[in-house]
Amino acid sequence: MSSAGRTSSISSRATTCSTAIENFLLLSEILEKVSGLSFNDLLKKRITGPLGMHNTALMPSDDVILPRLAGHHRRQPDGTRLKAANRTKRLVLGEAAL
Repeated sequence: MSSAGRTSSISSRATTCSTAIENFLLLSEILEKVSGLSFNDLLKKRITGPLGMHNTALMPSDDVILPRLAGHHRRQPDGTRLKAANRTKRLVLGEAAL
């Protein structure tokens, strides 16, 4: 495969990923309108609550550092936590919010 073909393939996957994220954002907004609940409350009521996943929640912001939170922050040698790279509001509010 030529390098142009690989670039085209990568670009296509990135576009598909971006579209998927946008679709999750749209879906969460539709579910809020239909249910009358916030997306976080709907997830708790219909999914995480019934499954007993009481330590699972929707993160409205990645500025909050929670002790058991995986993936959003990385521990520094001195024990402090630093926001992980490549976190965006779109990811936090989309499919990667849990």
